[in-house]
Amino acid sequence: MNMSKFKLLYNNIKSNAFSIMFWAPLANWGFVIAGCNDLMKSPIYVSEKMTAVLAVYSMLFMRFALSIKPKNYLLFSCHATNTLVQSVLLCRKLKFELDNKKNLKEIK
Repeated sequence: MNMSKFKLLYNNIKSNAFSIMFWAPLANWGFVIAGCNDLMKSPIYVSEKMTAVLAVYSMLFMRFALSIKPKNYLLFSCHATNTLVQSVLLCRKLKFELDNKKNLKEIK
């Protein structure tokens, strides 16, 4: 009986490890890693439009990840984290622009 449970678990992992429901969310973690990398950079290099688009994109796919059957919690966690990272980046950029409005006009 114990061996049959192990075989069932093995077959489940084997079938899911090669599916799009695993590899697509795993690849999407690249957005999160890139966003975390941007957190260490100066806000002057952050694009408000692209950051806002990525935040909205991740919000939409968070909803999608819970709407499909079976629910894809890996995809949900990826996009929830990306929404958080992109929102922090956008807030940093907007705060930077408000604090340095006078200096930015001189640069342009």
